[in-house]
Amino acid sequence: MTRAGVMAPVRRTDAEWSCWSTVHGLAELRVHGPLQALSGEEAVRLARLALDTLILGLTAKS
Repeated sequence: MTRAGVMAPVRRTDAEWSCWSTVHGLAELRVHGPLQALSGEEAVRLARLALDTLILGLTAKS
């Protein structure tokens, strides 16, 4: 994303931890937590929202 010019180099440092934490946290909540009861459609909607929010943060202009 940095090479493509959509992420500032300052946001790249350790960005994988934010990505991993978001995806892992969502998966844990879905499998073992309060998101278990959601329909597949609602779970996908929340996953997209979480990832969109993550990407917006990583690509925000400083």
